[in-house]
Amino acid sequence: PYMQVGIVARFTSSYVDRDGIVRTEAVARNLATIGHDVTVYCTGWWPEQEETREIDGVTYRAVTISPTQTSFLFRVAILLAIDRPDVVHLTPDSSATVLSARLGATFAGAPLIVDWYGDEPLRAYKRRAARIPDRVVCPSELVRRDVRELGASERETLVIPAAVDMDLIRSTEPAGETDIITARRLDSDGNLESFLLSLAEYCQRCWQATVIV
Repeated sequence: PYMQVGIVARFTSSYVDRDGIVRTEAVARNLATIGHDVTVYCTGWWPEQEETREIDGVTYRAVTISPTQTSFLFRVAILLAIDRPDVVHLTPDSSATVLSARLGATFAGAPLIVDWYGDEPLRAYKRRAARIPDRVVCPSELVRRDVRELGASERETLVIPAAVDMDLIRSTEPAGETDIITARRLDSDGNLESFLLSLAEYCQRCWQATVIV
């Protein structure tokens, strides 16, 4: 049966460049495509004074019109309690957002699912944020391990990999044989330069490295 889905994203990709938000927006579009009623509770980014805007079948509802955390946390909990979605899906930008969504979902009688991508700017109370959802969805076993180390149980965590464009993969010519494959986020702790220098010292013969971002 089709559901009313409430997605909490204080910042959409119109505000913040974060892969976790892009993933959540893709989930919203895919759910709307198959007929679910999807509302994204967010900070309004459109210039008009309208409370809602529909894009690709998804209703974006402006909880606030400016990125003020306190007002957003207070209002989103009330809106969820009033609208009573069947499920609340959250991409967290802070532990306080998780707590507020938990409160709203509880009053709505809906389960809380947190999409923990691994690039969230969570600082304080990360353990509490990992423990209070009904289910934490992760894109990989690596991220799932991090969430479980914060206190989430195995039963409460689930891996749903990022969607793969199979048509693009089938149309791409193979690059040939590869001796080493490694994967991680190219953030400030990635140490890509150190890795390549170490590889150069270890392997004196000619070699080639390809970085896919």
